[in-house]
Amino acid sequence: MYDSFSANYDRFVNWTSRLKGELPFIQQQLQLIGPTQNGVVSVLDAACGTGMHAIALAKQGFTAAGADLSAGMIQKARLNAQAEGLEVHFEAVGFGGLAAVFGKHTFDAVLCLGNSLPHLLERSDLAQYLGHVFVDIHIETSGRVNLDVAHARGIA
Repeated sequence: MYDSFSANYDRFVNWTSRLKGELPFIQQQLQLIGPTQNGVVSVLDAACGTGMHAIALAKQGFTAAGADLSAGMIQKARLNAQAEGLEVHFEAVGFGGLAAVFGKHTFDAVLCLGNSLPHLLERSDLAQYLGHVFVDIHIETSGRVNLDVAHARGIA
């Protein structure tokens, strides 16, 4: 579904405003992780869309990567990073394949923003994803997992 409008997706989001509102909180959470082995906090945006959060974090000095089920969104994310002169690792992979693609225990933090979790329609899928994130990708006790889910009553 997202492949068909990935080339135009960024036109529908005011990224300047959105990032201005969201990045301070995300950065604050990432700073709470504390010192890492190589001195740089690594972040995976697990449903990155066109990569704008990962790119913004890379600009701030974090090691950022992004994943999305949509190959079209990943293609656009790579173009967005290239336009900023940044190398950000983007892969077209769904929630269940993150560890296979990025390796186990690779990131200090995992983000899942933009109301992406409701794409998991069954409770069992959500439980599997959360277990995957906490066990396979992110087990550092000082690490962070930030999830963003809009409540339907708040939208209506």
